[in-house]
Amino acid sequence: MALLLWGPPVTPVDYLEAVKAKHARLRSLGSPKVVLVGGSNMAFGMDSGELENVLCLPVVNMGIHAGLGFRHMVDEVKYELGPGDLVLVSLEPSNVARPEKQGDVHYQLIDRLPWTLGLMPWMDRPRLVMGVAVLRAQSLWRKLRGKWRGDGGHPLYRADGFDSRGDMLAHLALPKPVELESDGLDDDAPPVGRGTLRIARELVTSAEARGAQVVFLWPCQAETGFDASRAKAIQEAFDEAAIPWIGRAGDHVFPDSAFHDTRYHPRAWGRAQRTAITVRDLCAFAPAWCCAE
Repeated sequence: MALLLWGPPVTPVDYLEAVKAKHARLRSLGSPKVVLVGGSNMAFGMDSGELENVLCLPVVNMGIHAGLGFRHMVDEVKYELGPGDLVLVSLEPSNVARPEKQGDVHYQLIDRLPWTLGLMPWMDRPRLVMGVAVLRAQSLWRKLRGKWRGDGGHPLYRADGFDSRGDMLAHLALPKPVELESDGLDDDAPPVGRGTLRIARELVTSAEARGAQVVFLWPCQAETGFDASRAKAIQEAFDEAAIPWIGRAGDHVFPDSAFHDTRYHPRAWGRAQRTAITVRDLCAFAPAWCCAE
């Protein structure tokens, strides 16, 4: 218990601490509003200010990390929705293939923001608390040995890299890395995993009960990571389930040069293109949503 109260954090990288400001904005906006849900493709790849201009509603970008899983993303927003809200969901293929995840990112989130333990399935909570304690003990050991690194923070993955709407902007000013990282999705992973459609329906049903609407969007992707056959299978599965997934996957695929460090983190040009295409798709799907002339 002492480690949980006074031990050094699991990691000096405070990126996930941005969840606190995102939730504060989500709760403060009231309804109607636009809620962006997804992994870091949404955090890095959407201009929420431009969406506000077109939709004439305040926007909160809840995107943070694909490693939290689609199940968690739904659980953290579904009870905060109200009449007139529009929920835009953009999932990386890994979250469509495996909607419930367990990993270090959950420990790091709870470590930084203990109240987020209440967003986790109750049966997982003892394991998560123990995991945080173990990781903090390891951090303490590294610190005592003088091997703790990064007290000055990360140049990109940091909480203050987000703007007030929840968009990540820090990468726009950084030099582009030489090579893009893979998303870690296995080639043999199913396009739509077990539980994905059930969780999607749960979000749609829960939102509709509160007077809100949900639409799924394609994530922006680098050319080297795009799998057209996987995208086709995803579209067909959601269409068959009558869950709205709008636009064409290929329209959101850009050259690798448009991305920062991963295949889902567009730089300024890619971010602007992705936002413009999203606006076009939304206004074509439901013209009444778009108030801008």
